[in-house]
Amino acid sequence: MRTATVLVSLLAVPASFAQQAISVQSGMVHHIRGQVEREGAPLTMETGKFPMVEQGQTLTTRVGLAEVLLTPGVFLRLGAESSMRMLQTALTDTRLEIASGSALVEVVEMSKFTRVGVRIGESETVMTKPGLYQFDASARRVSVYDGRATVSMGGRSVELKGGRQAILTPELAAAKFDGKSRQTEPLYAWSRGRADLLAQANVSAATALRSSGYRMNSSMWTFFPGMGLMTFLPYSGYARSAFGWGYYSPSAVWQYYAPRYEQPSYGGGRPEWSGMGGGGNTGYSPSRGSGSVSAASVDSGRASAPAAASAPAVSAPSGGRGR
Repeated sequence: MRTATVLVSLLAVPASFAQQAISVQSGMVHHIRGQVEREGAPLTMETGKFPMVEQGQTLTTRVGLAEVLLTPGVFLRLGAESSMRMLQTALTDTRLEIASGSALVEVVEMSKFTRVGVRIGESETVMTKPGLYQFDASARRVSVYDGRATVSMGGRSVELKGGRQAILTPELAAAKFDGKSRQTEPLYAWSRGRADLLAQANVSAATALRSSGYRMNSSMWTFFPGMGLMTFLPYSGYARSAFGWGYYSPSAVWQYYAPRYEQPSYGGGRPEWSGMGGGGNTGYSPSRGSGSVSAASVDSGRASAPAAASAPAVSAPSGGRGR
């Protein structure tokens, strides 16, 4: 099964790297903005530590936003004045409920061995393809910007593809909707910015892992201390976000972001890293260390990445858009 079961952290330790697989679960709170609560208590974030929304727990935004990592390659972003409850946190069978407000779910990769279901009231939506999905509990609708999903309710079901939405009434009607008109909404705009940032982190993380010699055996979430956040690494070489950004595996990133070696001067010089058609130099130099890999830990409802004090000085690339 090509399902991810590890979190790894990239550390600039020159010794041979250590690797340990550990079981993890869906429901990691990756980023918050403004006022966010878990089980009614204010939620705070620390660098390199990510609270978990455990099975049965509720995450609520007040005047705030929250990004939650589900099974690898699936991002949930909760809008303001909204709440979600985790019903099942297994990576192979993730289920949650949008109890109020609105959420966007970005699916970069959906393994055939994983299932992600989202409930609104008596309805359940299962996303079957990579894409972008909106769940609006207030308006009682499920919208598919891109991808494919099955919505079931009261013994009825409808198949949705890009540009269609389901109105969650007893008749379970499906209709077209104008996705472009919603792209100015705050949740959509914030989600697009987050997708851009995480795709940039992917390029740096994939490059560092390639330099370390690490061999992946599944898709996974990866903590990259150079930017202080998690990103997604696909196993199958390349995956494309519905927002247009590319995610690369360590084995594939070399094909898109090749090193450009400039003629050194008499005073010396370093090779520079440049995206092929993806923008200018990122500031990454392969000579700055290979980077080791060690497992993150999950303890007492909080996923904790190893300390980032020794993190390599890697700038976020200006490229990273899929071609």
